[in-house]
Amino acid sequence: MIRNNRFVLVLALCMCLLCSCKVKRPDGVLSSRAMEKVMYDYHLAQAISDQLPADEKYKSQAIMDWVYEKHGVNRDDFELSLKWYTRYPKEFAKIYKKLYARIEDELKRSSMELLRIEHRVFGIMPGDSVSLWYLDSLAIMNSSAYMNRITLDLDCDSTFHNGDTLAWTSCLTLVSPADSIEPKVYVALAASYGDSVVAVDRLLSGRGSYDLDLRLVMDDSLKMSSLRFQASYIDDSREGMAILSGLDMVRYHRK
Repeated sequence: MIRNNRFVLVLALCMCLLCSCKVKRPDGVLSSRAMEKVMYDYHLAQAISDQLPADEKYKSQAIMDWVYEKHGVNRDDFELSLKWYTRYPKEFAKIYKKLYARIEDELKRSSMELLRIEHRVFGIMPGDSVSLWYLDSLAIMNSSAYMNRITLDLDCDSTFHNGDTLAWTSCLTLVSPADSIEPKVYVALAASYGDSVVAVDRLLSGRGSYDLDLRLVMDDSLKMSSLRFQASYIDDSREGMAILSGLDMVRYHRK
């Protein structure tokens, strides 16, 4: 009987210690599950707002208000919750871990279709300016092996001419926990000529719009075989996220 009482006492002490170690969330702060749902739509809404032309920027607030309305919160609730979670990085990291898992699940469901598109023979329509971007115009990147790289490959055909310009554009939004180093995205656009490669690259290290241009050189002695665009996610902390929106790559014929 004494042994049983000791066991109960030890068990009670262990439970007390576990409860005392748990961070208590104050009233008015969203639960981690609710915060995860709001932040997912919040960052997507930011990416959509960044794509708006200058004369339509007034719509940004309406887009954000829709996020709050969808989840039954107001701006003050969200900002209060955000401030609280930034003071507890471990709790914030748990939210981002679940966000990554959700995004990865969605990516896996569409990975087979993307693989089929990337490996098909892609016919490019002739014209003075044609978009060559056949992937989704919105990409979310993080340090996960599933989401740390974007690759677009094209075979050269008769629609490419000497002097053509390839213009890649996108808008970047960076997301990272407070007091951490913001992630970066390295992008490169390369044309292959047999054993040689001509390329341009750029390191994207802040929120805003970016572009990358490559002028093609082609003649009887220099035959281009393929083109590749690649974006690589760089984040030493492994806790951030990059959202590339408005992704596009246009080929312009020289006039």
